[in-house]
Amino acid sequence: MIPLSAILTLLVYGVALTGLLPLAPHLERLPLAVATAAFCWGVYADRREAWLGGLGATLLAMAGSAWYLVQIDRQNVAAPMVSIAVLLLAVRFVTAKSRRNHLQIMALSLFCLAASSLYGLSPYFLAFLLVQLLLVAVALVFLTFYGRDQRFSIRRADLGPLVRTALAIPLGTLPLMVLFFFILPRTQFPLWNFLARGGSDRPGVSDTLQPGDKSSIATGGGVVFRASLPKLPPGRLYWRCMVLNTFDGTNWKRLPPPPESMMVQARGLTEQTIFLEPGQTPYYPGLDIPMQLEVVRGSRTADSLFQPHYRGGARLKYRMQSALELPPQLGKKTRIERSFYTALPPAIPAKLARAGRELARNAASDREKLDRLEKLFLDSRLRYGTTGLPTGPGAMEEFLFTTKKGHCELFASTFALLLRIAGVPARLVGGYLGGEYNDVGGYYLVTADRAHIWVEAWLEGSGWVRVDPSRLTEGFGETVEGRRGSLHSPFALYLDALNYYWNSAVINYDLERQVSLVTTAGSSLKQLSLPRLPLRTLLIYALPLLLAAGIVALVRRRPLSPEERILRRLRRLLRRRYGTEIPPCGGGLQSAVAPLGEPELERFVEIYSAVVYRDCSLSNEELQELRKILARLERRERVRPMDQGKG
Repeated sequence: MIPLSAILTLLVYGVALTGLLPLAPHLERLPLAVATAAFCWGVYADRREAWLGGLGATLLAMAGSAWYLVQIDRQNVAAPMVSIAVLLLAVRFVTAKSRRNHLQIMALSLFCLAASSLYGLSPYFLAFLLVQLLLVAVALVFLTFYGRDQRFSIRRADLGPLVRTALAIPLGTLPLMVLFFFILPRTQFPLWNFLARGGSDRPGVSDTLQPGDKSSIATGGGVVFRASLPKLPPGRLYWRCMVLNTFDGTNWKRLPPPPESMMVQARGLTEQTIFLEPGQTPYYPGLDIPMQLEVVRGSRTADSLFQPHYRGGARLKYRMQSALELPPQLGKKTRIERSFYTALPPAIPAKLARAGRELARNAASDREKLDRLEKLFLDSRLRYGTTGLPTGPGAMEEFLFTTKKGHCELFASTFALLLRIAGVPARLVGGYLGGEYNDVGGYYLVTADRAHIWVEAWLEGSGWVRVDPSRLTEGFGETVEGRRGSLHSPFALYLDALNYYWNSAVINYDLERQVSLVTTAGSSLKQLSLPRLPLRTLLIYALPLLLAAGIVALVRRRPLSPEERILRRLRRLLRRRYGTEIPPCGGGLQSAVAPLGEPELERFVEIYSAVVYRDCSLSNEELQELRKILARLERRERVRPMDQGKG
């Protein structure tokens, strides 16, 4: 026999874990530490009955709630409310577990699991939700018995059927949940999105850049976006996110660009479907050069960026059409404001100023100036690195002429400044370079450590030409393109593919996909035609299936217990000899046997009822006695017709 209280405690703590585990990575240190300690204390207290008093628990709950309530404002709603729920749950762990407290723990755990979706809705959320709902369904059934008798115990043999009965309802509703998911309308953005704080800034997408502001560059980072498209050569994977068009002597920054008369290309575009993670990316990333934006709303700027009409902090899916190479005729028809892209700050380091003027001396065209600058970088034997970088106001001059080591920010900033000194229009472009291709999902995974800066130079007759000065160095391929990514193992490959398909099928399943699904299904139904097979062919396929189904049914058929077999034997005897049946309700055996006046039958009923009707099993001795009674009655049945024949 298993105590009901032990089963219920195990189920309730399981419900609590499924609510706290998904939320734990997003909690502040204090509520996380309190919840962990309270959980351990609660397990110990339930075994030793060393619970916290009701008054002390109430004071703790009030103090914790008041502390976080004062922290709520319009920019910070979710975190304090979640912390309050976790603290209330911790208080319930350390107090005595009444029926009401069990219900409160389950309700708070459901709230904690729901709160974890504010920070990110991953496929693990669905797994935790399914486990939690199943545990709650079983716990509520056991809680019903617990409310009647807290000292009640359950036989091990009865535990399985009871659990299966409790799971029948939630499992039976799963098909309806799937159906409603496909047919119910939904908004493009989560209704609770206003509660969640925006994601952290992503490196490489800021609207300002200060060359030499740090001596080392961090190489870690999370996922920024995934882009579904066929595999491309590494040199084509420049993801455009930002354009910096002004240098004030210290910072490169973005000002509203002057209009350009560039024609938008409509043919030969490369399409990519991008799943953008939550963050403060000011523009939609896309392969260089983005031309058309679909699915979400955004306006195209003069310098080929797409600015969102609404960004928020949610995951987004959109389609981008990009021109990997612009035809020469588009560049010839484009006009720019040269003075804006050749503007220089009042003070320029002397060595850089001389180098820029030297590039322009006796040059026949801007193309020749650009070729000279590339040769200067190659001849300088510059090295690419992420540590030991020059810093301070003279960082660009020190990088080019002294240390000869820098990061992409120093390479691009120095290169663009020298072009402007030489009279060539130039600007910086920020974004991401490369990405890990997932062959399982057919998409590129782009992480924050792939942030990159390159240069665009204006050449008459060609338009804006991309130049990546970082490639004119030693060590660039080993440091950047040879970087070992997060998808280096098969397990990581499949795990990230699971996240990708989850975002595609669940997070970004919107009204557009619903309409597309209905349209596709309708077309398929119209074209559907049943195959015409002859009867003989149908029998050939159907008979093995029917035989297999019969074998499975026989194997899965539950064998009769000794009590059921002997009762069946009694039913046959009563039907043959006395022409009577055992009624399904009322007195049962008693009401069927009493009118017959048979002492043997009455003895049978007495033994059987005393055991079986009390949810017990017949012993071997009792079974033997019942079989003997039936055997004697069956002999009388055989003898009586013979005697009647002799008379």
